Parts: sequence; C-alpha cells; structure tokens
Amino acid sequence: MDQGNNQNSKKKVSFFKKFTRFWGALFTLISALFLSTLFYLDILPLNYTIYAFLGVAFLWLMFFPALFIIRIKKNRKIISLFLSTLLMAGYVTGISYLSGTANFLSGITAFSSQTDDYYVIARKGDLRYQSLKDIEGSTVYAVDDDQDGKKDAFRQVRKHSASVDCYEDIPTLGTELFNEKCELIMLSENDKQTMLRISPNFEEKTKVVGVIKIKTKEKSIAKRRNVKRESYNILISGIDHDKRIDEEGRSDVNMLVTVNPRKKTVLLTSIPRDYRVKLKKFGDAEDKMTHTGLYGIDCTVDAVEELLDVDVNYYVKVNYATVREMVDAIGGIDVYSDMDLTLPDESGETYTYTKGNNHLMGNQALRFARERDSYENGDIHRNMNQQAVMKAIIEKATSSTTILNKYGKILSGLKGYIRTNMSEKEIKTIIKNELKDMGGWKISSQNLIGEGNSDTVYSSPHSHVYIMEPDLELIKKTRARIVKAQKSTK
Repeated sequence: MDQGNNQNSKKKVSFFKKFTRFWGALFTLISALFLSTLFYLDILPLNYTIYAFLGVAFLWLMFFPALFIIRIKKNRKIISLFLSTLLMAGYVTGISYLSGTANFLSGITAFSSQTDDYYVIARKGDLRYQSLKDIEGSTVYAVDDDQDGKKDAFRQVRKHSASVDCYEDIPTLGTELFNEKCELIMLSENDKQTMLRISPNFEEKTKVVGVIKIKTKEKSIAKRRNVKRESYNILISGIDHDKRIDEEGRSDVNMLVTVNPRKKTVLLTSIPRDYRVKLKKFGDAEDKMTHTGLYGIDCTVDAVEELLDVDVNYYVKVNYATVREMVDAIGGIDVYSDMDLTLPDESGETYTYTKGNNHLMGNQALRFARERDSYENGDIHRNMNQQAVMKAIIEKATSSTTILNKYGKILSGLKGYIRTNMSEKEIKTIIKNELKDMGGWKISSQNLIGEGNSDTVYSSPHSHVYIMEPDLELIKKTRARIVKAQKSTK
C-alpha cells in the first residue's frame, strides 16, 4: 500500500516538474518579448532601457533555473512559480502600455486621408433636380478658390456631363441662386458654413441634389527642429466643436507655444480669435483669426507666421473634447479665477467658480476657458484664462506621479481627439527628455491685444462683422520676446 502511494507521489511530482519546465520556457518567452518591445519602440531614455534589461536579465537568472532544472527542490520551484507569475503579469502590462503608446503616437501623427463633401444644391421648389443624374446639360456654379479637393470636385461635376462656372464669392453665389440667375450651385462643407452665417435660413430655402465625395491627403507643413536641443514653436489650434478631430471648424483658440528644451522654459503667446489676419492661400485676403480654421490648419499656420514673422515648426490641433478628456484623465486641475462666476453650459449644467483657486474637472475647465462675456475686455481675458488652463495641464501632466499613475488613462482619454504634424520620433524624444528630467518647467505668457472695429472680411464680404485691429507696436514686442525665448540657453 505504501509503495503504491510513493509511486503516485512520484508521478505527481514528475508532472509538477514538467509543468514548471513549461512555465520556465513561457517565462523566458515573455521576458524576451518585453525586452524586444522595449528596444523596438524606443520610448524610454537609454539609461532606463539599460536598467530594465539588467533587471529583467537578473530576474530571469534567478527564477528560470529553479523552474527548468528538474533536480531543484519542490519548495523553491513553488516560490519561483509564484514570483515568476507576478513578473509575467507585470511584463504583459508593460507590453500593453508600450504598445498602447505606440498606437497612440501613430494615430495622432499619421498624415491621414479624409473625405470632403461637396454639395450640389438647387432651390427647394425646383422639381427638375432630384439627383446628380439630373444635372446633365446644366451649369453648376461655385467659387473657385484654393480649397483642397475643389478642383477634383469640378472634374466630378463634368463627369456628369454638366459644366462649371464660377462667381467671385459665397454671398454672390447665394444671391444669384435665390434671384434665379442660376439653377445649381456647389458648396464645400466650409462654403456651406460660411453661407449659413450670411443667410441663416439658407437650408430652409434649398435642397441638396447630390453629394460629391472627394478624398484628400493632409500635407506636411512642419519645419522640423532637433527637439532635444533646439527651441521650437508649436501652434495650438482649438477648434470650436467636439466632433472628429479631422473635421474643420472655427479656430477659437490660437496659442503659440515656444519651447526651449535646454533651459526648460515655455512661453505661451495667445492671439485673439477676432484678430485681423491675412489668408495666404486666398491671395492675402483679410479675415478674422478664428475663420482660418474653416479653411484648414495650414491656413491657420500661414496666418500666424505672417502676423508674428516667426516659423511655426509644428501644430497641435485640438477641440473641446480634447480639453475635457485630458483634464479628466489627469484627475482635474487647479486654476485661479480673479472673480466669482456662475456659468450655464450648453448641456444644461451650471458651473460656479469662486474668486481664488478652483479645482476643475473636464467640463468645468472647458467652460471656464471658453467664457468671455463676463469680462470687460472679453476675448483678451478669455485668452488669459486659456493660458491658465494650459499652464495647469502642463504642470499636472508633467509631474512624476501623474505620468506614472495616470499614463494609460491619459492615452485612452486623448485617443481620437488630437492631431499633430510632429513625427513619432520627435514626440518620443520629448518623452525621453521629460522622463530623464521630470518637471521644473518655467512657464510664462503674453497676449496680443488691439482695437475693436466693424468691417467686411473674406468670409463675409457683404456684411460687417466685429474684428480686432492689430496693435503693430505690440506685435513687434511680442515677436521680440518669442525670438529671445528661442535663443536663450542654459
């Protein structure tokens, strides 16, 4: 009887040792996969990577022999099995974080193709046009400008055996349609938004005969720098919606961020949304800063470069959702308000801010950053609040505890809500530098101001709109401070 029990025990031990050998091989595989992911993605500073390699190698040498060699005592195998399981869980988590970072960077830096809609429109009561096949033999009128894809849209119209003719501007296009001087017009999504500002009841009086879809590819306009050693300017363009980040909209936040990595300084320069600027892509026509966003991020970048006479090396395009998700992901921010405020939100919520420091979550921070009607100097004060929110986000996000504890939440929160023309390599370099020397950034700010005026602009050629006339002397001083911030060295 005792002999039978001993044989069963030997069989059990034999199975256990075979299992630990298998577990040792799995431990080796996952350890190697973790290290190869670490080296391949190249996100950590070199010294961190070396420490990680040495640590993983040491732990492998400690536990693999106990798992793989059959003659090792059972107690040691059990301990090694337990600890190696914990390590593998950590390695798998690390692989997940590293892969998530790579996917996130790829998603926000990829030059994406997007599909733009061009609407062929007729008067609502015109029964001759029900679909695109009905435009054969007709003339479709449009505005011939430099919007990406519009030439391709013209070609698609001609493929329907229709001709294309052009008017000078959007208001004339609408007027001629309603006066029955033309039967069909074509508007891009940007043109349509301009038309709705001019004629709010436009959609009630017209119908869409058909939609022409044109795929366009984003152009690279980056002026690349060595972000580890050289200063660079990033334009933050905040679009006034929370839809897809690739969808154009008014650029309500326009902030040039001058970064000096050697001295660890950041200079925030805000440009009022109503500032008069030139549209390079439309022959230096003049418009409000906010309207540049309707014509693409390249138009916004051109306007800022012309206004300040500095290079915009990179842009970061965000929208309402970006601010909300980022602030929530880092656990809120502390922002100073110089007055008591009670602000209703479009969602029906009402947010209260007291004079002094306020801890704000995403929706609260967004509402605070958007407010201007409560202040005597309106948009100028709003720019100051936006800078305060930006400064709080930078300080909170670059603190060591926030990066380590909320890293995954930050990435998942921002996914789909941010776009930049920085390369993955450049962003990884910035991450490495920050991990090597966390915190300690000195952040300062400045604001452009001007005199309010009423005038026609490119997007509203027949109706006067509020516009802020630039203070040329202040622009010179602002530019000088940007140049000085770029040249400063450690």
